[in-house]
This record gives sequence, structure tokens and C-alpha cells, in this order.
Amino acid sequence: MRVFQAIFTLLFMGILIMFNNIYEYFKSSKSKQKENNKNVEIENEINNILQKCKQDGSLDDIEKLKNLVEQNIKTNGSDIEFLELNFAIAKLYNIRVETEKSNEYFNKIKNILSRLSYQDIYFLAKKSIDEKNFHDAVFYYTYILLYNKVKDNKEIPDIYYNRAIAYQGLNQVSYKDKAIEDLKIAITKTKDISDSLSYMEVETFLEGKVDKYNFKIGEIYQNLKEYDKAINYYNQVSKKNSFKCNSCGKIYKFKMNYCSCGNKSFSTLRNEYAIEAREKIQECSKLKQEREKLLKKQKEEEIKRKKEFDIKRAESIYNRALKEYKEHQYEKAKKSVENAINLADNQIYRNLLKDIDYKILHNDDSIIKNNEPEYTISNDSKQYSARKVKLETCNKNDLLTIDGFDEEKTERFIKERNNGKIYYDIESFVADYALMPHQMIDIQDRLEFPPKPKNKIGRKIDW
Repeated sequence: MRVFQAIFTLLFMGILIMFNNIYEYFKSSKSKQKENNKNVEIENEINNILQKCKQDGSLDDIEKLKNLVEQNIKTNGSDIEFLELNFAIAKLYNIRVETEKSNEYFNKIKNILSRLSYQDIYFLAKKSIDEKNFHDAVFYYTYILLYNKVKDNKEIPDIYYNRAIAYQGLNQVSYKDKAIEDLKIAITKTKDISDSLSYMEVETFLEGKVDKYNFKIGEIYQNLKEYDKAINYYNQVSKKNSFKCNSCGKIYKFKMNYCSCGNKSFSTLRNEYAIEAREKIQECSKLKQEREKLLKKQKEEEIKRKKEFDIKRAESIYNRALKEYKEHQYEKAKKSVENAINLADNQIYRNLLKDIDYKILHNDDSIIKNNEPEYTISNDSKQYSARKVKLETCNKNDLLTIDGFDEEKTERFIKERNNGKIYYDIESFVADYALMPHQMIDIQDRLEFPPKPKNKIGRKIDW
């Protein structure tokens, strides 16, 4: 009896296992079939979109593109370029209704895309929109979505938004319906994703996304003349979010015009909308003016900072030019002082450049010999011209020993000194009397200037 029970139990267990295996087999087969059907649907959707991608051109254009493809292969060119060349060939065959050849190249496109990164495909999609190749853009964005190319789910809503922009660009009613559908999906995805994020992440992630999507839906409905729906979505745009001002102004202008057209369902709100529209338009105008003033101020400050920086750099380069000039490296000095002038035009710099050009033009033994000065004077004169000149108390004869000073400049200096003018540095002295850079070098160790006052008293005297 026990043996019979054991045999029966084994048979029963075997039957259960057999039936379980059969169930799992059919379940697995069904799952695979479902997956295969999904892949077929994806493939069909991609192919249907590709069939709308066309490009004008001739057979000669096709041959040129094929040569470029060969060149890309030989030179190991970029994958993006390789894809774009093959895509162009496929579109040219497609517009010529050479189905077999176009399909051959479309299949190449799909194989190449499978090896590209999300960033590369996104770049191609954005480029297509910029070039107004909207069917191409729809294809790339659809490929990203269907083949799960997005690594960060937070980017998915904007993928739908961008594809909606591409659909809208096709400017057909059926595609505008698809654009609205994508924008609604973008709103749903945004809300779903935000639910899974922390408070801090949500604030960064949203950043007016839903407002942007609602505004775009309202804009499309407005273009379709479905004004009730347009108003509905415009009203969902957050009032506290100025939403780039221009968009906000557009919403309220539309509200005002819409209500004034006498639509019965909104006749009771006409005055309210009109008042709200005027207030918002004025607010947007004020914000725009304030923003323009701020941008202008920022630009002026930036120009001022750059000018100050350039002046400092020019001074540094000018000092280097003076050093090169003293060492008789005139070509180097010329290049340096020209760079200084390009940064900050200054008469002192131009004086040096003029003197350098003179030196270069007359650079021979009669001017420079064994690194000696270009003029010869007696020892007595040298001793007299080397003595210090105190500008506060010097006389006419002292001033005439300054290289570059003549009777006229001497009389002018004494007259201005008697009227209260004081020089505290050699730069202002040289600039006022238009002395040449080499003259500045010769006298800079001879002139004695009074110390600058620590506190500025009174106003500066204009001369």
C-alpha cells in the first residue's frame, strides 16, 4: 500500500512539473512574441518616418556624396559625418522614388545610429531643427525615445518638447496635433519625474518647464483658431513666472483680443481680461526697460574693466619697449610699442614709435657707434648737463640743459610755475612738453620733483 502511494505521489508530481513547464514555455513564447511584435512596431514607426525624409538633388550629387563616404572611410573620419553623408544619399534616392536604393541606405543609417551615443544623436536632432530639416529632427528624436537612448530620465520631457517643435515646424494640422500630444506627454512626464525627486532637485528640475509646455500648447491652439483651448492652456501658465516677458505679453494680448471679439463664453470676463492684459503688458514693458538698462550698465562696466586692464597691460608693454630701446633693440622695441598702442593709444607711446622709426631709418655708424650716444659733447658740457634740475627753483639756464627744451618751452614753464602749476612726476611733464621717449630716458634721473601731497586740497587747476 505504501509503495502504491509513493508511486502515485511521484506520478502526480511529475504531471505537475510537466504542466508547469508547458505553462512556462507558452508564457515565455508569448512574452517573446510580444517583444517581437513591439520591435516590429518600432521598426515600422522608424521606417514610416524615414520615408518622409527627402532631399532635392541630382545623380551627380549622389556620386559626389558616395566619393565623400569613401574618403571618410579611408581617413577614418567621424561617425557623425559618415551618418550624415549616407543619410543625404538615402534622402536623394527617396525623393527620386528609387525605393530599393533608398531603403538600402536607410538601413545603413539605422546601423550607424545604433553605435552612436545619445549626445551625438541629440546633436544631430538639434542641428536638423536649426537647419529646418524637421522630418529629420522628428526621426532623430523618435529614435532616441523608442530605443531608450536617454541616460537621464530628467531629460525625457524636453525630448518630447523638442520633437513637438519639429512637428510644429512641418506646419500641417495633423503634425500640430502630434505636437500637442507630445507636449501633453511632456507635462505628464515632468510631473511623474518630479514626484520621485527631493525638494531641492524638484526646484532645479522644474524651472518653468510646465509653464513652457502649457504656453506652447496654447500657442498651437491659437494658430489652429481653437481659442477656447488656447485660453485654457494660457491660463495655466503661472502668473508669478514672467516666462521670458515676451511670451507673457503675448498671452495677455491674446486674452484681450480674444475677449474683444465677442465670444459669448468669455463675454463676462472681457473687462477683467482687458484690465489684466493692459496691466501685464505695462508690467512686461517696464521689466523689459529695466532689463535693457541693466544689460547696458553691465556692458558699460565690462568695457570699463577691459579698458583699465588694457591700459595696465599697455603700460607694462611700454616699459618693456623702453628697455629694448635703451638696449638698441629697435625692431623689438617697435613691435612692443605697437602692441601697447593697439591696447591703449597714447601720445607718449606714439612719440616713442616715431623715435624708433627714426633710429631704424638712420641706424648706421654716424648715429650709433660702439653703443655710444648719437651726439658728441665736451666733458665740461657733459658735467653741466648731468647736474640735477630742481623744478621748484630752477632758472632759465637750468631748464635749457634739459634735452628737448628750447627758449619757448622754457618761458612757458616758468610762466606756468609762477601761476601755481606744479609737476609731481615725469610722465605728466614729458606729456605736457611733448618730449620724445629717448629724451625722457636722458632726463629722468636729472629732474627732481616735489613730493606729492598726501591729501588733495582744493580743485585741480585747468591749463
